[in-house]
Amino acid sequence: MASFTRSVAYPWALTGVFGAIHLVVTIIPYSMAIGGGGVISCGLVSGAIIGFLLGPFFGTIAVLIGSFAGGFVNPSIAIFGLLTPLAPATGAFVAGSFRVRGSRMKPVALVLFVYILGLCLFILSPIGSLALGFLWLHIIAALLVLLFLVPGLGRQLSEALNLESVPEQPLSFFAIWLVSFIAVMADHLVGSTIAAYIFSAGLGPEALALLFMAIAFVYPWERLLASVITAAVLFVTSVSLAKTYFDLPTLPGIHSAPLELPPEELEELSG
Repeated sequence: MASFTRSVAYPWALTGVFGAIHLVVTIIPYSMAIGGGGVISCGLVSGAIIGFLLGPFFGTIAVLIGSFAGGFVNPSIAIFGLLTPLAPATGAFVAGSFRVRGSRMKPVALVLFVYILGLCLFILSPIGSLALGFLWLHIIAALLVLLFLVPGLGRQLSEALNLESVPEQPLSFFAIWLVSFIAVMADHLVGSTIAAYIFSAGLGPEALALLFMAIAFVYPWERLLASVITAAVLFVTSVSLAKTYFDLPTLPGIHSAPLELPPEELEELSG
């Protein structure tokens, strides 16, 4: 096997490319926002996908870049102004955190922190005490994170997320869907929390709380569909990547590691 060292600029180049992809996807509407004051874009899907592929650092940066740019291209998706990118960026961070190898406690702790912080901020919002029931699926999503700590199952789920072994892992699609669901729900939690503070000033806490509770059993279908789409795209992408030598900066430092290629492959690239 021959090898060469990949440039340290490689992950940043990928960040720019995926940021541009996210920009394009972000300007595509997915559903109406709460109260009809704008639209939720398909960025909730691409954000989780990019985070899963690029990891919690580069993935989050790529999504932030794409989301900010998308808000200028299509202002209707910037329903929270400059705060709008925080929701898809959170989804990217959560999805990417599960791709960090090592102790399972680290990604679980990071994701649980995001959920606990988001839940607390929502409860402390002007509508928190009036719309607690709205959080039922977010709480379930937070509890699903704990599956990665279950002896035996947690290790299998973590191993099933390794891109190079996805085709051989029987739990791969379930593990990818689980991460996708947790990520898109984290996106929704952050977006809902921002809305609880911003929109309560205009509509009033009571009216906004009624609106939140009215969709408490509607938004789950929207998010379940988004998680299935995300998982399907990631599964197909993972199977394809497992057959190639294309590398992704999911792990810290991976972009500077030597890339191993068979001599015949290296000869084709250099020829």
